[in-house]
Amino acid sequence: MTTLRKILYYFTGFVTLAVLLQLPFAFAISNVFSNPNNIDQVLEDGGVYEGFVDIALQNAKEQGDDNTKKLLADPKVEDAVKSSIQPSDIQSSSKSVIDGIYAWLEGKTTQPEFTIDLSKPAEQAVTKLSDYAEERSSSLPPCTIQQLQTVDFQSDLLSIPCLPPGVTSSQIGQQFAQKTKEQVEFLKNPVITSKEALKETDVTSQEYTDAPKAYQNLHQSKWVNLIFALILVALLIFARRDRIAGIRFVSKIVLTAGVIIGLVLLLFLAGRSQPTNIDNELGRVIVDSILSFFGQIALTVKWFAVGYIILGIAGLFVAKRLTPEQPASPDNEPPVVTK
Repeated sequence: MTTLRKILYYFTGFVTLAVLLQLPFAFAISNVFSNPNNIDQVLEDGGVYEGFVDIALQNAKEQGDDNTKKLLADPKVEDAVKSSIQPSDIQSSSKSVIDGIYAWLEGKTTQPEFTIDLSKPAEQAVTKLSDYAEERSSSLPPCTIQQLQTVDFQSDLLSIPCLPPGVTSSQIGQQFAQKTKEQVEFLKNPVITSKEALKETDVTSQEYTDAPKAYQNLHQSKWVNLIFALILVALLIFARRDRIAGIRFVSKIVLTAGVIIGLVLLLFLAGRSQPTNIDNELGRVIVDSILSFFGQIALTVKWFAVGYIILGIAGLFVAKRLTPEQPASPDNEPPVVTK
């Protein structure tokens, strides 16, 4: 084999190694995104459903209007909202969104179609807010004439010091619940359709219209990579006159790929076992979701690593068995004993 051919041959071997290293990840990513249940599992393992309400309430406290901030400053109001929305409610709505998006990406619908229905938890929250306001006002004394002239009974029903004549605690609870419902968007509009959710999305943009095609190309790319890898392997074997040497060289490449992927997985698992000390709830959920996503990928990649190592060892064994035994050199022949 000439020097140039050797350079091309070993360069092809390097390319083959690179292709074999990325092939498991191409299959793994495709498998994760091919099933909406995998995405749901990633979100669940990442704590998205458990932490969604806390994140939403924290965001409302920081970026909401003055009425919302003042309302959520009361711990019992926050508890009423938090206890009314269960992780299962968020997960059910999330699955509706995920299924609608997947139907669109797979070409079954022209647009994502889904409905986020939180009307039941919203109704429970309104009831709990009404009960809280009623309970608080039930212990209030009747208003004096001076209080009737100075107290604003419309601005903040949770801060009134007394009950006006003719007004019951039940009415205070109902008024507070109704006023809160008008101020908080979640309570006001608990049902959101895909049309409403996507009203600010430019559905004519190139990125939006190309998304289904890109999704389908993602699944096709893994087979293209597999065929390319097989072609490179065959080229490395048949490019040498000594086919056994070609099998041995390819086996070493496959074994090396398996060992490298195995080491990467071990490093990932070691890092994943470390606790994520993040105080911010949103940051923790994001990190845990990313780790969960890569955990799903690792489930597929590990089988490629095992397969590569087995194929590499088997190839080396076959190459050794096929290698013809070298005849003994005359210099190494045992001496002939004569009598």
